[in-house]
Amino acid sequence: MSFSFPLTQAGLLRLLTHLHEVADDRQTALRGRLQHFQRLKFPPGVNTGRGKPAAYGAGSLVSLGVAFEMLQLGMLPEAIVALLRHYSGALPTAAGYAGHLLTGKYGKIDIPDYYVIFFDPAALASLQGTKSGLSEGDRQFYMNLATFRGCKIRELNNEFWVSRLSLVNTTTLIFRIADYLNEHHGVSSDDFSNALIWWAKEREKADLADMFKDRMQGD
Repeated sequence: MSFSFPLTQAGLLRLLTHLHEVADDRQTALRGRLQHFQRLKFPPGVNTGRGKPAAYGAGSLVSLGVAFEMLQLGMLPEAIVALLRHYSGALPTAAGYAGHLLTGKYGKIDIPDYYVIFFDPAALASLQGTKSGLSEGDRQFYMNLATFRGCKIRELNNEFWVSRLSLVNTTTLIFRIADYLNEHHGVSSDDFSNALIWWAKEREKADLADMFKDRMQGD
């Protein structure tokens, strides 16, 4: 069963316009960027065939929300898609965390820990392309999902050892999406949180299935 709240492409564009305060004369550029991601088949499972309109559920909204934040950092769409595919479990994990916060089961949290994506500046350079030439060991330094509370600059420096970092706060982004869906589409926080948690659990099941499949093939 899928807890999803499909938005049409028009509805998605209105959401992105709200999140990024896109002016009317920039709507064509916004639509073009969305179509660029569609040509890259991102996010997966949205473009279901000719004649059938795209439907954007909770996972797709989070994926594109983060992707457009990465565009704002100056990354190329091809690099964005390559990174998010390589770290395919990062966004469902962040979404599941935000979903549990949205349920309110843990009480009101005024200043929660945030799930943020950190980017090494090298990952933002256009000349880096899609990072396809990097080894597995090198790739881990280009994007990291971590919890973050306040300005722990010393800890960040100890962990990443760089002078400059860019980040996307996935928790705040998802909260903003939830507020928009509630105000403009009547989607309750409970319903959206269920959708986020469902997406996270489905991803976890897929990861486990892949892990056991690889082990069986190795045997």
